[in-house]
Amino acid sequence: MDMLELQEQFIGQLLDAVNEAWDRIEVHYENFAWSDGSSEIYVAHRFLAGEKIDVDLSVEALDALAELQEHPPEGQSEPWTWLVFTIDATGKYSFDYQYGVPPLVAHEMAAQKG
Repeated sequence: MDMLELQEQFIGQLLDAVNEAWDRIEVHYENFAWSDGSSEIYVAHRFLAGEKIDVDLSVEALDALAELQEHPPEGQSEPWTWLVFTIDATGKYSFDYQYGVPPLVAHEMAAQKG
Protein backbone atom coordinates (compact mmCIF):
# COMPACT_ATOMS: atom_id res chain seq x y z
CA MET A 1 0.00 0.00 0.00
CA ASP A 2 1.26 3.48 -0.71
CA MET A 3 1.09 6.40 1.69
CA LEU A 4 -2.14 7.84 0.28
CA GLU A 5 -3.91 4.47 0.58
CA LEU A 6 -2.68 4.14 4.18
CA GLN A 7 -3.94 7.63 4.99
CA GLU A 8 -7.34 6.78 3.50
CA GLN A 9 -7.40 3.53 5.47
CA PHE A 10 -6.80 5.46 8.71
CA ILE A 11 -9.51 8.00 7.86
CA GLY A 12 -11.99 5.19 7.16
CA GLN A 13 -11.19 3.46 10.46
CA LEU A 14 -11.46 6.76 12.34
CA LEU A 15 -14.81 7.68 10.84
CA ASP A 16 -16.16 4.17 11.47
CA ALA A 17 -15.40 4.66 15.17
CA VAL A 18 -17.05 8.10 15.49
CA ASN A 19 -20.80 7.56 15.41
CA GLU A 20 -21.83 10.93 16.84
CA ALA A 21 -22.15 14.23 14.97
CA TRP A 22 -19.06 16.42 14.59
CA ASP A 23 -17.86 19.59 12.92
CA ARG A 24 -14.17 18.68 13.16
CA ILE A 25 -12.01 15.82 14.45
CA GLU A 26 -8.41 16.21 15.60
CA VAL A 27 -5.96 13.42 16.40
CA HIS A 28 -2.53 13.93 17.97
CA TYR A 29 -0.60 10.64 17.63
CA GLU A 30 2.91 9.83 18.83
CA ASN A 31 4.88 6.62 18.33
CA PHE A 32 8.47 6.91 19.49
CA ALA A 33 11.24 4.56 20.65
CA TRP A 34 14.20 5.62 22.76
CA SER A 35 16.98 3.86 24.65
CA ASP A 36 14.86 3.19 27.76
CA GLY A 37 11.68 2.09 26.01
CA SER A 38 8.99 3.14 23.60
CA SER A 39 5.60 4.82 23.70
CA GLU A 40 2.51 5.00 21.55
CA ILE A 41 0.27 7.81 22.76
CA TYR A 42 -2.67 9.61 21.22
CA VAL A 43 -5.19 12.29 22.08
CA ALA A 44 -8.29 12.53 19.88
CA HIS A 45 -11.27 14.87 20.02
CA ARG A 46 -14.35 15.66 18.02
CA PHE A 47 -15.70 19.17 18.07
CA LEU A 48 -19.38 20.03 17.76
CA ALA A 49 -20.80 23.53 18.19
CA GLY A 50 -17.73 24.63 20.13
CA GLU A 51 -17.78 21.63 22.48
CA LYS A 52 -14.72 19.32 22.66
CA ILE A 53 -15.47 15.61 23.21
CA ASP A 54 -12.90 12.82 23.65
CA VAL A 55 -12.70 10.16 20.94
CA ASP A 56 -11.38 6.64 21.46
CA LEU A 57 -9.47 5.32 18.46
CA SER A 58 -10.09 1.72 17.48
CA VAL A 59 -7.30 -0.83 17.39
CA GLU A 60 -7.68 -0.83 13.61
CA ALA A 61 -7.17 2.96 13.44
CA LEU A 62 -4.06 2.70 15.64
CA ASP A 63 -2.77 -0.16 13.50
CA ALA A 64 -3.29 1.97 10.39
CA LEU A 65 -1.27 4.81 11.96
CA ALA A 66 1.54 2.44 12.94
CA GLU A 67 1.63 1.07 9.39
CA LEU A 68 1.56 4.60 7.98
CA GLN A 69 4.59 5.46 10.11
CA GLU A 70 6.55 2.74 8.31
CA HIS A 71 6.15 4.75 5.07
CA PRO A 72 8.00 8.10 5.36
CA PRO A 73 6.60 10.96 3.27
CA GLU A 74 8.22 11.33 -0.14
CA GLY A 75 11.62 12.96 0.13
CA GLN A 76 12.07 12.00 3.80
CA SER A 77 14.73 9.47 4.73
CA GLU A 78 13.46 8.83 8.25
CA PRO A 79 9.99 8.01 9.58
CA TRP A 80 7.99 10.69 11.32
CA THR A 81 7.62 10.35 15.09
CA TRP A 82 4.32 12.15 15.60
CA LEU A 83 1.49 13.68 13.64
CA VAL A 84 -1.50 15.93 13.96
CA PHE A 85 -4.47 14.89 11.82
CA THR A 86 -7.48 17.16 11.26
CA ILE A 87 -10.65 16.60 9.28
CA ASP A 88 -13.66 18.90 9.01
CA ALA A 89 -17.28 18.10 8.20
CA THR A 90 -16.76 18.98 4.52
CA GLY A 91 -14.19 16.18 4.25
CA LYS A 92 -11.15 18.48 4.02
CA TYR A 93 -8.30 16.89 5.94
CA SER A 94 -4.60 17.29 6.67
CA PHE A 95 -1.79 15.16 8.04
CA ASP A 96 0.94 17.26 9.68
CA TYR A 97 3.97 14.98 10.11
CA GLN A 98 6.59 15.91 12.72
CA TYR A 99 10.06 14.62 13.59
CA GLY A 100 12.16 14.40 16.74
CA VAL A 101 11.04 13.70 20.29
CA PRO A 102 7.25 14.14 20.46
CA PRO A 103 5.87 16.45 23.20
CA LEU A 104 3.76 13.89 25.12
CA VAL A 105 6.54 11.30 25.01
CA ALA A 106 9.06 13.93 26.16
CA HIS A 107 6.89 14.51 29.23
CA GLU A 108 6.72 10.76 29.87
CA MET A 109 10.50 10.41 29.49
CA ALA A 110 11.10 13.25 31.94
CA ALA A 111 8.74 11.63 34.47
CA GLN A 112 10.66 8.35 34.23
CA LYS A 113 13.94 10.11 34.93
CA GLY A 114 12.54 12.15 37.81
